Amino acid sequence: MIETRGSQRGFALGSAWLRDCHALAIGGTITVEIAPEGPQRDDLAEDVAAA
Repeated sequence: MIETRGSQRGFALGSAWLRDCHALAIGGTITVEIAPEGPQRDDLAEDVAAA
């Protein structure tokens, strides 16, 4: 779930991320880029595609 804190949005990472990624620290901040995966449908109605 994406949360809002002040003027920033983000989500909490579980303990497995801290275990397997040594670049992270408790309370640290990272930048995450989210992009659609897989083929996108161009034939959807405009309102459905926007959702």
